[in-house]
Amino acid sequence: ASQAVRDVTTFWGTDWDKRVLVVVPRSQKQLGNLLRRDGSSYSALAAIATAERNGGSGDAPANVVWVNPAGFAKINSLGRTIVLRHEILHVATGAAVPNEFPLWLEEGVAEYFGYRDSGVKQRIIASSLLSDARNGRVPSRFAKTADFSPTNPRLSQAYEGSWWAARLIVEKYGEAALLRVYRTALAQSNEKTA
Repeated sequence: ASQAVRDVTTFWGTDWDKRVLVVVPRSQKQLGNLLRRDGSSYSALAAIATAERNGGSGDAPANVVWVNPAGFAKINSLGRTIVLRHEILHVATGAAVPNEFPLWLEEGVAEYFGYRDSGVKQRIIASSLLSDARNGRVPSRFAKTADFSPTNPRLSQAYEGSWWAARLIVEKYGEAALLRVYRTALAQSNEKTA
């Protein structure tokens, strides 16, 4: 997590707290209890970032990365690094705070950053999406908020398609352009909810 914080700061910048609380419950069931949900709904996730408010509505959110011990145990150390970088980017950007930000962009940039410089090939990162494309099922729209539900059987396609969109922006216009798009959309979303 400490290395992920440093990586996120290098990518995103220093305009965030550079601290994150990582909570590792004893079980997926306990994770569900802590998040006030059925723990089984987190089966497809290794971790999740949330923003909790400490007290009144004027307090700043305390950002938390919740590790799903069952999901985290299924991935190797590289996968854990990718997941932590992804979730901690959500903390740094403030995207974990509920707002009207387009979820495909939020998750696409987090996926892009999580995999950035990891050496993982795109055929692995987007395996479900590529399999769909080979079978004639090409997405016709960006993933919607409901597509990112942990219980969606096509959850991987939502993440992979969003990663692909972010990667295409970087490929065509550069990483700085992706960050500008993200920051602009985030600022506009925060203005709407202020």
